[in-house]
This record gives sequence, structure tokens and C-alpha cells, in this order.
Amino acid sequence: MKADLAIHQPHFLPWLPYIARVARVKHFVALDNVTFRKNYYQNRTRLRTSNGSDIWVTLPVQNSSRRLICDTYLGNNASHVIKKIYRTVEQNYSKAPFAEQYLDQCLDFLTQLTLSTDYSLSQIAIESIKFSMRLLNIEQPKILRCSSFKGVPSSRSERITFLAEEVGASTMLNGWGASGNEAVHDISNIEKSGLTMLFSEKFEFSNSSVWRDICGGKSVIHTVLYHGSDVVNELICATKL
Repeated sequence: MKADLAIHQPHFLPWLPYIARVARVKHFVALDNVTFRKNYYQNRTRLRTSNGSDIWVTLPVQNSSRRLICDTYLGNNASHVIKKIYRTVEQNYSKAPFAEQYLDQCLDFLTQLTLSTDYSLSQIAIESIKFSMRLLNIEQPKILRCSSFKGVPSSRSERITFLAEEVGASTMLNGWGASGNEAVHDISNIEKSGLTMLFSEKFEFSNSSVWRDICGGKSVIHTVLYHGSDVVNELICATKL
């Protein structure tokens, strides 16, 4: 069973639960018409060095003060920095357990980014989400940018019901952190509009090392290079609606 809709800010090479939620819906709206959050997952992700230390890789952005994500662009040195990320992945994951199956695909994606003529942060983050799903051979939902809709309300609850109506959704899937939290969503008012709010259940993997990676917020490419694609199927199957 798939929900009709999920909404989330676009993240660069996000962690596995993010991809699992995208995989469980028919429409995914990248919430890119909200303020860019500096030093967060919108323009960076967490990997691991070959000696076991965590490392952040970050896409540089132009002056982002009070800008919307959709109006944020990578800095002039973007191509150089992406090449550095390429070398970081190549050097630290060449001996990962599943490197033979997945590393070349990861490096090819980063190469394509260096050749891009569109350095919109929103677009690059969305492309990284699409790549993650191709890497895992997961069927992609229809992925839309919130900034592409006209007349989107600024109120969180009104925005949700507006987007649900635009895509014809009757169910919306939320992540672990939003479960039952009225501070995150005004659930009762939203559901009065006819939209049913669904929440992913938090669970623990049978493989504790995978669980530690997820708790550490590491990118899906790290998880796949170290643990293979079976972990994705386990997570998606465990994401009950």
C-alpha cells in the first residue's frame, strides 16, 4: 500500500528513512519554498572515512541569508567542491563491502553534477533523491517542487491541504518525528479537510550496525556501500501505514 503524498524539504543525498518514505508514496513534494537552513541536510550529508570516522561533505552556497531554498544556488567553486566529494567517496569507499556493485554508480552521479549547468540547490538535492532511488532500484513517485505551484499558502496546515488538493491526495505519510505531534502539524484541522494523516512507525533493524548508521544520520550511499540493498527492502517493508 502506498500513501498519496509526502512533503519534505529537499536534502542532498539523504539518509535511508528519507528515501524509504519517498518510496511509500505516489507523490512527493519537495518543500523548497521555505527558508534555507544553513549547515543542515539541505546542502550536506554525512559519510564515513575508511578509518571509521564520520565526515560531513557540504555543497557550498552563495549568500543564503533569509533566502528560500528554491532561490539558493551553489557558489562559484561548486564544480571544484563536487570533485572533492568525488575523491572523498572514491578514496573512502573503494574497499567497502558492496563497492563492486554500487561505487561506480555513485561516482558517475557525482561526475554528472560537475557537468551540470543548473546549480540550483533545490534541483541538485532533488536529483540526488532520484539518483538514490535509481541506485536502489526503487520505483520513483511523481516528484514535484513546491515552488512550481502558484498561490501556495504560507501557513503549514493550509499549505498541506492545498498541496493535497492539487495532487488529488486523500492520505499523507509523515516521518517518525511528526507522529502525533500537534506542534508539527495541526492534525485535527488538516483531517477536517478530508486528508488522512499517516505516520511511519519507528523500529529497530535486526542488524545493529545498520541501525547505528541510521541513528548517525549517514547518507543512503554509505548505507548501501556498506550493507547492500537488502537493508532498504527491510526498512520499506517495516514502514507500516
